[in-house]
Amino acid sequence: MRRLILLEMKMWWRNSRLLILFFLFAFFGITSPVLIYYMKEFLATFGGTEGTIILMPDPNWKALMESYFSNISQIGLFVLVYFTADTFKLKKESSLGLYYSTVARNSIILWTPKLFLAFLVTLVSNLVGVASATYVTWVFFPEIELSRVLSSSLVQNLALLTLVIFGSAVTVWTRKAFLAVVSTIVLMVVSSIIQTLSDISEWLPLSLLSPINVLNAPGQVNLVTVGICVGIIVLSIMAILVRPLRVKY
Repeated sequence: MRRLILLEMKMWWRNSRLLILFFLFAFFGITSPVLIYYMKEFLATFGGTEGTIILMPDPNWKALMESYFSNISQIGLFVLVYFTADTFKLKKESSLGLYYSTVARNSIILWTPKLFLAFLVTLVSNLVGVASATYVTWVFFPEIELSRVLSSSLVQNLALLTLVIFGSAVTVWTRKAFLAVVSTIVLMVVSSIIQTLSDISEWLPLSLLSPINVLNAPGQVNLVTVGICVGIIVLSIMAILVRPLRVKY
């Protein structure tokens, strides 16, 4: 199993997926706080008429971190879901796909390394982004509360893992990685509509993608929502592991 995990890791590295994800998360970690901090200057220079007074509240460290969480919950999430889901797409014409669709009897040895890398890549990518955003924010606001940033990061990691593993399960059953991204977009749109029309937004798992409430008050974590996310992850893993190896394409 260890060799299979190392092999899966090498595949992530060779096709540059790891580098792209680390760069993307670090990019948002650096640029998001900077853009919010200098937003007034940017608007005055590029978007405003000379002499126009721009009224905006002064930025604080929470606004800078909120900007990072918001950007990652959109562009960063879609790239992460697609890259991860694509590793679960078993092509029948490949030697590995032919072996598992004709000879192998147990799918656990196939999916376990991929699941391990899905968890690892998600956590490390967001760690790179959060560390970058925290450092830049600390440069501007040394009074940043690291405990709140850590709590928010853990909550967002859980939401990211929920969608990544769910998207991987979609790919395993459909053999199409783009459907993982499509399903993620649909879930986010539906979640946004429900949050707008209803008061149950705090119960929705996707509300953890941008943990603004947790950033403002670490004790605002809804344990029921956390439990729902964990349940979705467990059910998605079960759906992946019970997928028959021999199916008609």
